[in-house]
Amino acid sequence: MAGQPQYPALNLYPLNDSFVPKHILLAGGIRVKIGRQTNAKTVPGEKNGYFDSKVLSRQHAEVWEEGGKVRPTPKASEGVLR
Repeated sequence: MAGQPQYPALNLYPLNDSFVPKHILLAGGIRVKIGRQTNAKTVPGEKNGYFDSKVLSRQHAEVWEEGGKVRPTPKASEGVLR
């Protein structure tokens, strides 16, 4: 789309039907938390990093854009982020 700024984004697609695909913009230094739903503030949606999953840690990772690159920080003691 001409005239609209381009921002890095995190695109998450399921390998099965376990969640709706997610498209999360990483604009303006926003840090996106990836993790399991724990309360009403962390209800899963198409534009956030929360999931309804018993096997994903509550604070699995945090992702942001820095210098044109997507930066992930693993936060879970058991999780692996590649």
